[in-house]
Amino acid sequence: GGTARPVPARAGRALRLAAVALVVSTLAASSWDAVSHQGRSTFLAGSGGVPGGREAGRWITAHTPEGSVILTLGPSMSNIVRFYSRRQSYGLSVSPNPLHRNPSYVPLNNPDGWLRNNNLHYVVWDSFSARRSPFFADRLMTLVRRYHGRVVHTEYVGTADASGRVTPVPVVVVYEVRP
Repeated sequence: GGTARPVPARAGRALRLAAVALVVSTLAASSWDAVSHQGRSTFLAGSGGVPGGREAGRWITAHTPEGSVILTLGPSMSNIVRFYSRRQSYGLSVSPNPLHRNPSYVPLNNPDGWLRNNNLHYVVWDSFSARRSPFFADRLMTLVRRYHGRVVHTEYVGTADASGRVTPVPVVVVYEVRP
């Protein structure tokens, strides 16, 4: 019988390096596909930010009075609005029960009462939170209708349809509300 010839150390290292390069390139390609939102109508938070969030926050800074208070759909958008606009904001879907929420999120126990008493001035809907929580998205839109919400700003992201034509899709909508 024949004996297997040993693989020289240099060839073994090259083989291991090629295997590592293959794994890394495969992971990089699939990761990029997962977080890239170009050409999609669905978006991931954390993939470079919530699409339109920064722009909406900056718009709020430039076009709303200092001291305005904002109600957002979820805590992610609330954090974005608070950071970029320097306005107080609350997430509608934040649980009032401390056992069921991140302790850094501040709940708003009675948003209807806050709106009725003119303590909330703007409402922000975003597509990311709406997809994650249709129940709260419906509740937010009920409040917008009840308190005479009117669209004052919309952020869009262009997405390609089946034919490849790029169409604008709203990803953040800012409503002014009043009792």
